[in-house]
Amino acid sequence: KRRPGRTLRFISYGVEEKLSVGSYLYMRSLSPRQRNQCVLAVNCDGGGTHVGSDMINVTGSAGLQKLADTVWRQCRHPATIKPLLCPYSDHFPLNICGIPSIWVFRPSMLGDGLWNLHSVYDNLDNVSTKVISRNINTTAVFIRKVADADRLPFKRGIDSQTMKEIRKMARREYRHPWSPNQFRYDNESR
Repeated sequence: KRRPGRTLRFISYGVEEKLSVGSYLYMRSLSPRQRNQCVLAVNCDGGGTHVGSDMINVTGSAGLQKLADTVWRQCRHPATIKPLLCPYSDHFPLNICGIPSIWVFRPSMLGDGLWNLHSVYDNLDNVSTKVISRNINTTAVFIRKVADADRLPFKRGIDSQTMKEIRKMARREYRHPWSPNQFRYDNESR
């Protein structure tokens, strides 16, 4: 009912399973000015199975990780919150542009796997509305804190050492017909 202090975009990308083509093309469609206005990507992917435990993977500053830890703890929502670089979900093309992210994820096997991924069990019968609701509610609290803060509660951008790792990962892991070098990497100074 209230208007947030910052613009929020809710985007459902296509072709995530082919190295996030949808989010990759979205980022390429933005002008450098529009990319520089992006403060944070929040990616909810694979977070609804009955089994498993919640993880919040952070690509960004220690302040971003601390904010996530604080919000999940205040909401009494058990989750493992840790820094992680991962090219296999829709937040990574934004990371390529220097935009920090949190990835709300629910591994359901040892080794951070997903037992039902790409199998006959990958269906709505194995999705928990209770788990999804809890993840949505806590993520909404997190987004509201970021959107309504007079000043960002974390350092904007991604540090230069992490950006080097992201660029290396993008060159090694991305096999698109489009080069990740077509993105500008000037956001790390934010």
